[in-house]
Amino acid sequence: MLLPVSLIVDHPWTLRPTPRRWSPRSRMGIFSSAFGLMLFYMCLTRLGTLTTNAQGYLRIPIGDRPARWSCSARSVPANLALGLVLVMAGVAAMTIPKDAYRRWLKRPKR
Repeated sequence: MLLPVSLIVDHPWTLRPTPRRWSPRSRMGIFSSAFGLMLFYMCLTRLGTLTTNAQGYLRIPIGDRPARWSCSARSVPANLALGLVLVMAGVAAMTIPKDAYRRWLKRPKR
């Protein structure tokens, strides 16, 4: 739907990109898009849909803000730490098979 609008507004036939401008775009297209999708589909075939999509829940609490806090002297707020623990527990509950959890519970205690 946006193709006709972009042709009318942008006039792409008038653009004259230089090789210097094509280089970052091609790298971004190859490494960010193509390589990322390739990894995503490899994970889908090997791990299944539930485990592959569970990583989306971990993006927010393990994203940019906690990385900045780990590099600075500031402490992590308690609500963020609790949220991370709860999200990780939920992802673990979704992805760990029942028989593996039962085997872990029945392991010999030392």
